Amino acid sequence: MFTRLLEQLKTLTFHTILPLLATVGLRLLAAVAMWLAGRWVIRRLRELLAGGLTLRGVDPTVQRYAVSAAETALSGGLFLGIIGFLGFETASVAALLAGAGLAIGTAWGELLKNFAAGIFLVFLRPFAIGDLVTAAGITGTVQEIGIFVTSLNTPENARVFIGNNKLFSDNITNHSANRCKRLDLALTLPIDGDLDATLATLVAAVARVEGVLAKPAPSASVTGLSAAAVSVVVRPHCEARDTETVAAGCWKALRVALRAAPGS
Repeated sequence: MFTRLLEQLKTLTFHTILPLLATVGLRLLAAVAMWLAGRWVIRRLRELLAGGLTLRGVDPTVQRYAVSAAETALSGGLFLGIIGFLGFETASVAALLAGAGLAIGTAWGELLKNFAAGIFLVFLRPFAIGDLVTAAGITGTVQEIGIFVTSLNTPENARVFIGNNKLFSDNITNHSANRCKRLDLALTLPIDGDLDATLATLVAAVARVEGVLAKPAPSASVTGLSAAAVSVVVRPHCEARDTETVAAGCWKALRVALRAAPGS
């Protein structure tokens, strides 16, 4: 189409330019309409795919990754379709895009690494959507594993995006993988006094905190000793999801117990 238009430009007159502009304008308007309609259809298909995967019980982590990849592929197909409608040779455009993709991939090799790491994260499953993890120096709740990046919500309610390759190549601590989590509450006590009685008082204090598990039972032990003080650690257990709340309650209970202890 555009080749013919270029040839016609050489013989344009005032009487022929208006029909030509009308033809080009209508073709462009039709292309815009196709894009808008196509994007609407892609959104509906995305919703249908997500709903179907949900009904089949597909894990949310795999589900979001599959939906995102399908949307990207459909958008690329829509783009090529519109290019063909405008008169460009789609085979040439596809080859051009492939060449550009190769050049960009060579220059931005990190993107390809992130893409490959994203696939491994989805199928090796070191964590899932909703897990509390520490990775790449960031602690937060996993919101989405994307094609190139994974997003976390930090305890400060900030959204952090981490490249999949950096995430996958670093140590990952999944705080939600195990139901039960141990808290290590370190204290320094004066050297004088009945140490066994004090430890028993501290253990009893945290055992009464809401959320502390009876099994495994809370415990306490000495971890260090100096001429002026004794270092101890109190170890209650709780559900992983209740870590912050239980820890705050235990610290409060320990403070009250120490203030009430003889000689405090």
